[in-house]
Amino acid sequence: DLDYLPKARLQECDLVGLVDNCSQTLLTLYPEIQIESLHNHELIVIDGDPDLLELAVMNLLENAVKHNIVTSTKPLHIKIYEDHGNLVVENNLQPKQIVKKSSGVGLSNITQRYDLLTNKKVKIKKELY
Repeated sequence: DLDYLPKARLQECDLVGLVDNCSQTLLTLYPEIQIESLHNHELIVIDGDPDLLELAVMNLLENAVKHNIVTSTKPLHIKIYEDHGNLVVENNLQPKQIVKKSSGVGLSNITQRYDLLTNKKVKIKKELY
């Protein structure tokens, strides 16, 4: 249960490095994805559990792949940036024609994990551009 996370696991985390690691992992699996991330920042340090933070970022990136069409002719564009102290993950919306509706468990897990690490709320927006 995430409510019992030991405070000793909280430490300063390099968010830029963490996002880069997750991005490289995803690009290895899906080379047709285009990721623009926190390269304009030298260092963003936040307090948290590095394992949970990496898992949350990876879940967000994998959700984008899972729920969108990703091909060489329709690449998925993911943008990761910091905005007023918030980590923002955006992607172009190319929904897969899914027969089975998503359960939303992945986003619920991300929300729970993030809530443990900060006093900020996760905001999820779905907009067509």
